[in-house]
Amino acid sequence: MLKLSLFLCAFLCVFQPCFAQDWERWEQAYRDADFALVLNEMTPYAEAGDAEAQFRLGNMHFYGRGVPKDVGKAAEWWKLSAERENPKAWLRLAKLYYDGDGVKKDVFEAFELARKAAREGKIADHYLLGDMYEEGAGTYQNYVSAYMWFNISCAKGASLGCLRRDEIAKVLPVGLLTQGQELTVRCLETDYADCRW
Repeated sequence: MLKLSLFLCAFLCVFQPCFAQDWERWEQAYRDADFALVLNEMTPYAEAGDAEAQFRLGNMHFYGRGVPKDVGKAAEWWKLSAERENPKAWLRLAKLYYDGDGVKKDVFEAFELARKAAREGKIADHYLLGDMYEEGAGTYQNYVSAYMWFNISCAKGASLGCLRRDEIAKVLPVGLLTQGQELTVRCLETDYADCRW
């Protein structure tokens, strides 16, 4: 058992620096549009279960970079990445399920994935949740929650979030608008722990 532990430790100590160098080379190759190199070298990592490699291969299939554009194949890679708790994959999948793009439309799954991703604090996740609360897609329709998520999106720098927040503010009674503002503050102050999920 001790020999196995020492072997694993030595393997990880040697493997990690190489892996970091691989990522740097792949990112440069991607910027240089050398998608064949990225695809050939990253695929074994993705197949071995690396969540970031799976996510990036999903992106390549989604955008048709080095492979034919295939949203279904992108969804397969993103699902694998999401199973390994990758918030970027949660958001990509949420959008696919919301639109029914490459997967069967499922607004309830989209809402759950967007909610998980929003806890990580990304602008696009907040905007998508605002949209879903406003429409009642995958959840109950709630303009106060929609206001809160658009307001958070706006606070993070999304101009479209500001626009949508302001549109909702025009139709909300003053008491509900105040509630939405208070919810925004509470959500941000608690680092997304208390966001009226």
